[in-house]
Parts: sequence; C-alpha cells; structure tokens
Amino acid sequence: MSTYTSYDLVEFGKPLQTRLREMPVPTGAQVLVRVRRSGVCHSDLHIGSGAMDLGEDGILSMAERGMKLPVAMGHEILGEVVALGPDADPAAAPIGKTMLVFPWQGCGKCLACDELRENDCLAPRFMGLVRDGGYATHALVEHTKFLVDVDGLDPDTVTPYACSGLTVFNAIRRAGWCAKVNGWP
Repeated sequence: MSTYTSYDLVEFGKPLQTRLREMPVPTGAQVLVRVRRSGVCHSDLHIGSGAMDLGEDGILSMAERGMKLPVAMGHEILGEVVALGPDADPAAAPIGKTMLVFPWQGCGKCLACDELRENDCLAPRFMGLVRDGGYATHALVEHTKFLVDVDGLDPDTVTPYACSGLTVFNAIRRAGWCAKVNGWP
C-alpha cells in the first residue's frame, strides 16, 4: 500500500495533526498532484479556528456550514501531475508538469457550474475546506479543467494566486457583469 502524509485539521482551534493516508488512485477525469507549494491564506486561520467574524452580521461557524473534519486545509496549491484517471486528458495535464490548482471546485451539475462559476455552486467541493487540500504531500483534483499552466512563472510568487489572484479576477469580472445587468456605463 502506497501512502502519503497530510497535515489535518481534526478539531477546530487545535493544532494540525500529521497523518499517514492511503494514496488515492484517480478515477474518471481526476488528476493526482504531488504538492510542490501550498500557500497559507488568511482565511485558513479562520477555518482552523472554526469560525469567521463577519462583524455586524455575526459569526460564520464552519461546523454549522457543514464543514466535516478531518480535512487537510490549504486552497493555494501548486502541484506536479503524477497520475491521471482513465478519462483525464493527458494533453491538458501531462505527467510531470507543474500546475496551479483552481481550488473553488463545484458539484459539476448545477447552473453555476454549467456557467463556469464553480465558486458560486451551492454544493461546493472546495479544496482545503470540503475536500482535502494542499497541506499534504499529494492532492486529488477533480478534473484537468481545474489546472492552470504556469510554466515560466516563479512558483513562490504564483502559488497564492490560486486564491488572491482569482478573488480579484472574479471581483472584476463580477463588477463587469453587474454593470451590464444594471445598465451602468
């Protein structure tokens, strides 16, 4: 049995625990990556504590929102493709290629997912929250469409872009969509 190491949140507000897990075998269009970099996002601190302070809007409890433990946190992932499921496109994710992982993966079946707005999915499969993320030696990605070629870019610089860069991009894109819907110039 092949294994990998993960650093799991097993109890909110407690330190991560090192665990040895059975190596996943990709099925369907899944891709297994060997984690090369994993950013530590500010939201990881809140997730680890079990809640986010929303100011006047109260507290967002991770457990009440359905987060199940244990989970390997970390949604800023840069990984080397090491295995492909039988339906994965090897041209989109060549073995040995290092790629950035888009962590905001949806259910793949709803309108938001159909419109490529997985981050708006009501049944999300977000890496590092709902599914295991980058605080491990390996991570399983649902589909090659969630991998971004970052060839030629500095790995240390590009890894946090999986969250911070995409957050900004989505905000700008959403502002453009809101402008069209509301008739703004």
